[in-house]
Amino acid sequence: MTVPHRFDFHSQSFFIDLIGKAESLNAALNISDSTAREMEYLSAKLADFKVMVPVVGKFSGGKSTLLNTHMRNSVLKHDITPETAFATELHYSETEKLLVHYLDDTPVAELPADALGTLQGRDNLFYVQLFLNNDALKCHPNVVLVDMPGFDSKSQAHHKAIANYLARGDLFVCLFPAGVSFDGSIIDSIAEIKLDHGKDVLCLLSKSGRQTAAALNESKASLVETLARTTGSRISIGHIEAVDKKRFTLDDFDGGLADIGLRFDELLSKRFTTQLDASLDKLVHELQSMQRYSQSNEAQLRQQIGVAEQAYSQAREELNHSLTQLEYNLCSLGKEQLISQVSMVLNTATDRLLGAAKANQLSSEIAEILRPVLQSGIKSLIQAEVGKLEKQLDSISCTDYQGLQISVSLAAEQKDELDDLIPIIIATLGPLILSRLGPVGLIISNLLAQIFGAKPAQQQDQQAMLQQKIQSEVIPQAINHAIEHIKAQLEKAAAQLKDQVMDSFEQNKHAHQQKLHSLQQQLNEDKAKFDRLQADYADGLQQVQQLRQLLIPVALEENR
Repeated sequence: MTVPHRFDFHSQSFFIDLIGKAESLNAALNISDSTAREMEYLSAKLADFKVMVPVVGKFSGGKSTLLNTHMRNSVLKHDITPETAFATELHYSETEKLLVHYLDDTPVAELPADALGTLQGRDNLFYVQLFLNNDALKCHPNVVLVDMPGFDSKSQAHHKAIANYLARGDLFVCLFPAGVSFDGSIIDSIAEIKLDHGKDVLCLLSKSGRQTAAALNESKASLVETLARTTGSRISIGHIEAVDKKRFTLDDFDGGLADIGLRFDELLSKRFTTQLDASLDKLVHELQSMQRYSQSNEAQLRQQIGVAEQAYSQAREELNHSLTQLEYNLCSLGKEQLISQVSMVLNTATDRLLGAAKANQLSSEIAEILRPVLQSGIKSLIQAEVGKLEKQLDSISCTDYQGLQISVSLAAEQKDELDDLIPIIIATLGPLILSRLGPVGLIISNLLAQIFGAKPAQQQDQQAMLQQKIQSEVIPQAINHAIEHIKAQLEKAAAQLKDQVMDSFEQNKHAHQQKLHSLQQQLNEDKAKFDRLQADYADGLQQVQQLRQLLIPVALEENR
């Protein structure tokens, strides 16, 4: 039987060796400082890559118990409340420590590892990294398990954590307590992970010792069908028992963890192949440019030096226009797109908001509804606008400016900074909504008091008034606060990106002019050496193109 194509993924050492060769080539031929910086950035990211595996599920669903049992170390707290929970990454290290990361400009704090037990969750706490000299973690040094706040806690800790790890997570482990009804919020979250973000999920029934073998199999079958209806995929279900010593088993978790480790090369390739290819492509364009200059005579070089200022001025104007257009599209047109998306979602969730208001959870419910919509919307918006910008930059790079070709592109680090902004925007949105909707919350509370104190005949009218208040005041205010917060963050990011790109452009202009003058000097002082440059650039170009061919995984067909 013929099976679909699979990919022969490259190893981490292959990628590091490949980019090292490109860096050496770039340095030997003195091609581009900006390309050198980009390759140095990607090389560091490659070396530091770990597979990020968030462990998610209900509050008190057994996540911390599973991870403590796996490590044979009760380092993760069980008795914290949803409001004080935070995501905790578990890293192997011979040197134990705790790093605390914040949403604002607060510097990363380094603490002793045992400080985790007394660390308090705060609004500006984003996530923590716990480095332990632990044998279980040492067995999988390239995998980072993440203890996550409960999906159903309706707390800001959950919103911060899922916003962060939907972007940073590579695979997810999801726990469903055996014998407990499957929570709709968790099912929806799995659908978001798989369908909206394309991440795989290992699903396990936790606390399986509470069920008989027959009941456990029935629960698994039911969960398979539920997930199939929601995600369109039939996901196999395992089980674990970390407390009952008679029925203790972590086999399905351990097996899943081993499989994740085997997928390291695949996940590494997904993260870096496109970025590395783009970096090599920049080097190709730079080499082609230098090759053309090395084929020039003295008069042609002099002419190119003479027109450089005018050519760069024209390219600068086009670049500035493209970046201004990005700023407008992100912050003005993008704002209108997001308003349309959140208005539709909130206005179709009136009954859900009404129920939340009665439970005194209106602000939390709004934040929960908005989080996936805005996270997906901002991600799509940024990807679309960056894609448009890159096409415009490619057009500038392909333009012949009076014999000069001016290479302009977004650096990998600049694109990563835009992507990293998305979870930060979403993570800071929840506390903002909770604080800004306070006055409206008092009005809602008063109406609720009137409803509960009214006679049955009057309760229907009071409930209709409450629904009207939610539609006319709560939803518009929530939308306004959310969108203005996002707009301010996007404006800041777009302005920063514009400054970075323009600064890089000026640096490249200076380097380009220096190269032209250097070529002119070499031509005048040593014609033979100048002529050899043609062969050097041609050979370098061939080497980079060979590296690009090696980079793309080869599709293999197998029969079995």
